[in-house]
Amino acid sequence: MSTPANAPGERYQLFQRAGSTRWQVRFSIKGQGQFKRSLDTDDEREAERRAEAIWYEATYRAKQGLTAKTHTFGNVAESYIAQILREVERGERRADQGKSEPAVIRRYFVGYFGDKPIDAVTEADLERYAEWRRTYWTEGPGKLITHIDYERDGHRLRRPVRRSAPSLSRQRGETVVLRGLLRWAARQGYMKTPPEISIKARRSPDNRRPSFEPHEFARLEAVSLSRLVDPIMDGTGAEVRASDRRSWRIKRPARSHRAARLRDDRRVLGVTPNRDVQPHLGGRTGLPRWQEKERG
Repeated sequence: MSTPANAPGERYQLFQRAGSTRWQVRFSIKGQGQFKRSLDTDDEREAERRAEAIWYEATYRAKQGLTAKTHTFGNVAESYIAQILREVERGERRADQGKSEPAVIRRYFVGYFGDKPIDAVTEADLERYAEWRRTYWTEGPGKLITHIDYERDGHRLRRPVRRSAPSLSRQRGETVVLRGLLRWAARQGYMKTPPEISIKARRSPDNRRPSFEPHEFARLEAVSLSRLVDPIMDGTGAEVRASDRRSWRIKRPARSHRAARLRDDRRVLGVTPNRDVQPHLGGRTGLPRWQEKERG
């Protein structure tokens, strides 16, 4: 390694590695150790400008209680997964959480945020993620996946993909995992205040017809009853024709047939011999109302 180039005071040092023309910077933050960063330039003046910006950003983050070095969402997520597995081993979490939560984190959270600095994730980003997640299996990356591999009782299995939006309960369950990851990241100093995320139910518009008023129901009932004419009940009978040109008439028995009327029988004329028959239950619609009127 070559000797350090001129640097402003003791804040940071610019240097070039042996055999390279690229400038790099190094500096130390109290309590967080030394940091090195390539400046990706051969120009010394440009290198000084970039080094100054990097040093100011690192010291500002340290004063805010954050790690001086920014961390990507993916790296923090893997650290959180390792924490989940340790808690499962200690019995602080259920065993199934050690399988389900890492799978959700890697497939959906890391799949969307990836290399984005975790302290740059905002509530707007979470809103966009929520919509991306709803269409993951229909329009997003999941549309190219044909099956999902999983393990059960030591056996490797696979199941087909369900091409639909996740249920509301599933979205809320995954939100709990994401919220836990962000809060853990804040406690570890990777971000200041975790953004809030909430899943709200999106209900379809209410297109139900308005209900009738009491006077409208009364009017509807009156008109319906006025139009209701049963040829069986008014004594004329109803004529029935068969496909073989036979015909017969069904009418209610005369008043003298009190027993028949009490049994709701019908007399069939034109069938040899004429006889009383017991109708099916579906053929008795409205009969009790007419019986009451007739007896009254």
